[in-house]
Amino acid sequence: MKKGFKLVSVVLTVVLMIFFFGMPSTVAQEAKQSVSDRGKLVYEFDDGSKVTVMHASPGSVLLGFGGPDKCEENAEIKENIVLQKIGWPIN
Repeated sequence: MKKGFKLVSVVLTVVLMIFFFGMPSTVAQEAKQSVSDRGKLVYEFDDGSKVTVMHASPGSVLLGFGGPDKCEENAEIKENIVLQKIGWPIN
């Protein structure tokens, strides 16, 4: 019985380590919120990229992306981070 628990513990530890170290760096980044000169919310990430909330109303959100990070996976993660910050439900 103890061997079974030890094996499960080792497997879970390895899976968590793979998950943690395999995540894109964006997940660990904190989005810093500011307001642009046109009154739009801007979220800046550590890699220099920005996500701007161009429009947000019930039923629709329009986000603008900019900066050096062109990775589609990182853009999706950043989008989810910003949507959570503005209180938008994520599927």
